[in-house]
Amino acid sequence: MAEKRRSRRFDLRLPVEIFKIGDRQVKFRLHTRNIGARGMLLEDPDERLEKGQLVEFFLYLPSHEAGVQVRIHCRGSVVRRDGARQCSAAMVQRYEFERVRVQGAGAGQ
Repeated sequence: MAEKRRSRRFDLRLPVEIFKIGDRQVKFRLHTRNIGARGMLLEDPDERLEKGQLVEFFLYLPSHEAGVQVRIHCRGSVVRRDGARQCSAAMVQRYEFERVRVQGAGAGQ
């Protein structure tokens, strides 16, 4: 089967905090399985995300600066659910990098 992706995927396991599905406020954590230029594959074993849902979430990046958390505020939609692999694919339509001051260790992890 020919590869349909237009951009390369990178195997990265990063923490994600989902805080909005549609108009509903939620709060739960997932992890990425891989990331590309237009979206990401999220480990979703509890099947919390469904195809067609609009989602808003933070993707946390490693930071080497003490007391600073780097995250990407993303808005997008769930474009695919893969029950066999227990994951959901999200296409990112808008994003913004944010630097947030935090107290204590391990924030966003």
